[in-house]
Parts: sequence; C-alpha cells; structure tokens
Amino acid sequence: MRSLLFRTAAVLSVLGLASGAFAQTFQGGVRGMIRDADGGVLPGVSVTLNNEDTGASRTAVSNAVGEYSFANVQPGTYTLTAELSGFAPFVNEGLIVGISSFLVVDPTLMIGGIEETVTVTGETPLIETATASVASAVSRAELEVL
Repeated sequence: MRSLLFRTAAVLSVLGLASGAFAQTFQGGVRGMIRDADGGVLPGVSVTLNNEDTGASRTAVSNAVGEYSFANVQPGTYTLTAELSGFAPFVNEGLIVGISSFLVVDPTLMIGGIEETVTVTGETPLIETATASVASAVSRAELEVL
C-alpha cells in the first residue's frame, strides 16, 4: 500500500513539474506611458505596433493615465507609432523584442499638425530597467534551429 502511495505521489510531482515547463513563454512585450511636451499624460492615444519582418500589426489605446501595453509579442523587429489628433505622430523604428523581455517605450507627443512626424531611430538599450531578467535577442533562424 505504501509503495502504491509513494509511486502515485512521485508521478503527480513529476507531472506538476512538467506542467510548469509548458507554462514557459518565449514571447515578449512592449509597454510605456505617453506624455505631452509638458510632461502631462495623454489618454486616448492610438498606439500601433507593427512587425517589420511580417507586416503584422496590433493596436492599443492609452488608458486614463496614459499607459499602453502589448503583451505576448513574438520576438522580432518592430515599429511603434503613437497618434492623437492635434499632436504630431510619434514613430520609433527598429525596436527589437527579445525572448521573454519587455521593452519600455515612453513616447512624448509634440503639439503640431497632422502632417508632422517625429521619427526616432536607434538601438534599444542593452539594460532592461523594467525587469531584473537577463536576455538577449535571438534571430528567427536561430530560434528555429533551437
């Protein structure tokens, strides 16, 4: 009887450990807070995250305190665009979302006409201030090999 209970407990503990492994995710995310030139938060801003490799895009709207978030983002290179009537659009190209990492992008919208565009280019910082995790970017080809 004890042997059966011991085996049952062992099997259940192994299944519990295995289910934790299946819960792991390789997706990342992008989040931030949108402000105007004076530092005030901007609710209702349309934020678009566009995958530069596949062309797939997602849209979110900033909440009452100017925050937006994109969760479950596939690793890759993205362009983030923030638009609100009466403000010049904000565009940040070349954002690299890595495996299980969150990028923090805090756009500042300048007052201006719709025809004006602010484009920010550059690499994402190597130090991620949003979490204490250590990660690096893996290309799609390297991910497929894994």
